[in-house]
Amino acid sequence: MKGINPILAEFFDRQRRTWSEFNGACQALGGAQSKRIEFEGGYFLVQLNPQRRVNVEVTPDDTPCLLCEENLPLEQERMPLGESLYLLCNPRPIFPYHFTLASRQHEKQAIEGREKLLLDVAKELGPGVALFYNGPHSGASIPFHFHFQAVPFSNLPIHEDRRWLKWADLSVVALVNHQIRSYFFLRGTDRDALIENVRRFMMAWKKVSASEDEPMVNIIVAFEDGLWLVYIFPRRGHRPKRFFASEGEKIIVTPGAVEMGGVIVTVRERDFLALNERILQEIMSDVCVAPEVLDDIVRQCKCL
Repeated sequence: MKGINPILAEFFDRQRRTWSEFNGACQALGGAQSKRIEFEGGYFLVQLNPQRRVNVEVTPDDTPCLLCEENLPLEQERMPLGESLYLLCNPRPIFPYHFTLASRQHEKQAIEGREKLLLDVAKELGPGVALFYNGPHSGASIPFHFHFQAVPFSNLPIHEDRRWLKWADLSVVALVNHQIRSYFFLRGTDRDALIENVRRFMMAWKKVSASEDEPMVNIIVAFEDGLWLVYIFPRRGHRPKRFFASEGEKIIVTPGAVEMGGVIVTVRERDFLALNERILQEIMSDVCVAPEVLDDIVRQCKCL
């Protein structure tokens, strides 16, 4: 696995030196507990990260927008990325080198029309980085301001799922069935073909879901060894039933792309200790679409 882009690493490290609040969050992250939940064919990591509580429990509110330039902390630097984005250090990181890539304009979270941007930014960030998109009802804590996020790909257990290596062709479009959660996987060197396939998936999912707005989705993209790797996770729920349960059964988690990629972020020690394979499967079943829905998407998409 490639190391992170040195330009990104230097930017992150500089912000630690110049932004004391951010440095404190990074120091706290260094002491975060984690554990591993094994299951047939893979594993998930569970992280205890109390500083993420504001993100996990947030009820979106458009005022003030924490991604608009005028509301950023004075110490928070912005690195221009292309013509439409700024790269920011995430103030409550899940991993070292966790970034937010925010639109320079205040515009709603939506992937439609940005499929090209998704692949181009993943390539620009370079090998070793996973770019991800949380839909407005699928883990995005600021759904009224468009943004991606980026983390080291090696921090997501899904990067170790190498079942796609069995496919000899460089270009792959497949449904990957998984014990905990299934997803659509795209691989290839043809940027235009991948962009079109992402569009097809989203159009098919919108039709199957009968949603007037963007259907619930998480997307992870990495660019490794000259290939784009694209993981698409259709969703049916923003939060699991246990989020709303009474104490004793309650688990405070709001799954997004990081969770789909294999890392469950908890904010209370009791939840961290309670999470096991059975509860993990229950949570994922609540927020991920059923297998028959994935089959409907495949039939509607006609690109597998």
